[in-house]
Amino acid sequence: MNKTHSKPTYIDYIVKLPERSLEEFCRWVYRFMSNAPQHLAEQH
Repeated sequence: MNKTHSKPTYIDYIVKLPERSLEEFCRWVYRFMSNAPQHLAEQH
């Protein structure tokens, strides 16, 4: 008997973070923006 297993293409989840996390994340994004692919930097 042959069983087929499929893997999900992605997992969608939500994580609750403290309010300060957004500001910290924004600083991180700006710090590494120059290393991001051009199309992602333009989207941001």
